[in-house]
Amino acid sequence: SLTQDSVSKMECEPLNIIGGVKINPCGLIANTLFNDVITLESIVTPDGTVLDDAPLVETGIAWQSDLEWKFRQPEGFRYEECPGGEDECDCSQLGSDGERLWSCTEPYRDEDGLYFRYYYPDDETTQYLYETYPMVVSPIDGVMNEHFV
Repeated sequence: SLTQDSVSKMECEPLNIIGGVKINPCGLIANTLFNDVITLESIVTPDGTVLDDAPLVETGIAWQSDLEWKFRQPEGFRYEECPGGEDECDCSQLGSDGERLWSCTEPYRDEDGLYFRYYYPDDETTQYLYETYPMVVSPIDGVMNEHFV
């Protein structure tokens, strides 16, 4: 990944570069989605109570160190909210040097209905997880947890 040193990159194998394109975040852990169906029929609590149809916790299970290091957004990543909504969120803006200011081809709409544009460094040579799994990973938040789909 773009945020890892050379020692950490070794942990990315065998999923670091595919066909000359860097994967970010890299590695099998970051690129594994769980689609198993697991049902807990009952569990016994520490006080001996039996719970039927026990809930399965699917959020907040990623290690904090992984979120802060392995899965963090790459250096140079930036985004901004478009307060005017989709109509005023131009992803095709060019800088004074003629380079695109934003990676997005269209604004990203989050679950609250807010619109954002974003920039990922090296997006011409790097496949980011939000591009691989657009229905699961937000381009703004990136990897925030283990992924259940």
